[in-house]
Amino acid sequence: MPASSTGRYIDAFTNSEADTTTGPAWSVRNTDRRANWIEYGTGIYGPYNTPIVPLTAKNLVFFWDRKQQWVSTPEVRGRKASRPLTDAAELFASRHPGVTWTPTPGAAKAGRP
Repeated sequence: MPASSTGRYIDAFTNSEADTTTGPAWSVRNTDRRANWIEYGTGIYGPYNTPIVPLTAKNLVFFWDRKQQWVSTPEVRGRKASRPLTDAAELFASRHPGVTWTPTPGAAKAGRP
């Protein structure tokens, strides 16, 4: 089920404000364990550079919402980055003069929340 269907991804957003020597600063985070995979993607082979395969069964079986059908396959490719948080930060900064957006240095690597 996509994160947007469950609300877990949206419900996991938190924010905080702090005063710095250069003025106020805001931090927005998502604590959902899948947040980095959604933002940065998993890469074609999944989060650990190996094919995404079932652990105990012969095939992965899941319902593909887009095609409205059940799928059974021995492996799947990872997901591309969709960057909802980056897009939102860039849009906010573009609409508010004087606001700049800077990604956190050393942000988590793709697929490893």
